[in-house]
Amino acid sequence: CLVVTRAPRKPRIRVGRGPTLHLQGKGPHPIVIDSREPKGLDDDLTRVGWEVHRVKLDSGDFLWTAKDARSIGVERKTISDLLSSLTDKQANGLSRLRNQLGRMQSAYDVSVLLLEGDLHCTSDGFVRMGTQGTGWTWNTLDNLLVSLQAAGVVVARVPRDRVAERLVSLKTYYDKSGHLTLPPPGGKLDGISSAQQPEGD
Repeated sequence: CLVVTRAPRKPRIRVGRGPTLHLQGKGPHPIVIDSREPKGLDDDLTRVGWEVHRVKLDSGDFLWTAKDARSIGVERKTISDLLSSLTDKQANGLSRLRNQLGRMQSAYDVSVLLLEGDLHCTSDGFVRMGTQGTGWTWNTLDNLLVSLQAAGVVVARVPRDRVAERLVSLKTYYDKSGHLTLPPPGGKLDGISSAQQPEGD
């Protein structure tokens, strides 16, 4: 059982019948990893200063809080899992992916879809898995990812076997108080010169 509470907008979790775990504080930065994720991530994250807690999460695969107390939820998907989650229909008639991301958006302040691996394309424009084409064209899949971002889901990418490194990078990104290459909410990007743009944001 995982309970997420806010006081206000400050997540805490209670794991089973144990004590409440505050996802903020001094010392190593806590991160919750879904118990079904590969065990190898634990050592990689501990090595860079994270305090790892394994829980069966109801939403997402990773959870932590940024310095401003926002809860950051991450759903990791390989390309093959992404494609199957788009076609798997669940009892409510929606795809598995839509249900997963919907639960994340209800539970966390920021929802991130982390795509692991590279998208490869056949000569006729279809997404390729190994040597076989799929029923998805590159453009259709990419348009779907654009739609997810328009709906408020952040889409991030990572090469295979670099998940821990990417999570650290995302933590650093969301811990920043501002990003010079981004406008304020509702604003536009005009008026920013190339000289003002920091490398890597």
